[in-house]
Amino acid sequence: MLKKAVSAALLLSGLAFSAQAQVQVNFEPLQPAKLSYGLRVGGQVMGLTSLSSNIQHDVPQVGLWGGNAGLAAEISWGWLAVQPAVVFIQKGFRMQDSWMETHNGKTLALRSLTQVRLNYVEVPINLVATIHRFQLLAGPYVSVGLNGRFHEEATLPIGSEYSPDYNTYQYGYSKKVSFSSKSRNYSDITIRRLDAGFNIGVGYRYKGWQVQPLYSRGIRYTGYGYQTKNWSAQLNLTRFIGPAA
Repeated sequence: MLKKAVSAALLLSGLAFSAQAQVQVNFEPLQPAKLSYGLRVGGQVMGLTSLSSNIQHDVPQVGLWGGNAGLAAEISWGWLAVQPAVVFIQKGFRMQDSWMETHNGKTLALRSLTQVRLNYVEVPINLVATIHRFQLLAGPYVSVGLNGRFHEEATLPIGSEYSPDYNTYQYGYSKKVSFSSKSRNYSDITIRRLDAGFNIGVGYRYKGWQVQPLYSRGIRYTGYGYQTKNWSAQLNLTRFIGPAA
């Protein structure tokens, strides 16, 4: 009985060691620094955190699509690298919804749309670890606002609870966004020019080609709404050339 117990224990120990050996990753020694550079293009869906509508009806964010493009560089020491970039990137949000309301027995079809699209120049600096072509990355970014546009439209109810003649009215307008920390006029759409935050994601590298899905989150309030911050889910493609590619 004791021999069987010892044999079983040795067998389990051997299986555990074998499993550990199979998932063990061997990191190669760091190599002398190599520089490469290239082009980056990508797309993202983006929005703002903690954003609420000024309309009584609760309007959800539906995600605003945008793009980014620019120049990228890489300083690599083998499997470990730093990848800075300078890119043109879009930020903003889109809130859109449609719903039905009944007033004095009359059912009305209502809708609303609010959208802000902003253009920035951004400098992300990511630390990237590449193991068997797969990547883990994280790093900060800083961006400066160039210009932007605000658009809002809605179909809302109009009438009186004392009158059976309830109907809808429509309004809509667009205007440029002002980059400032304070509103100059009540009607101004103001957003802080400087944004900063962090990126975290994964990637895959094959020779000079690199694809990276990542999540970007601002840590600085945008100035629009109450304590809102930028976020985006990006998919970026980079083509490197040079010794490290």
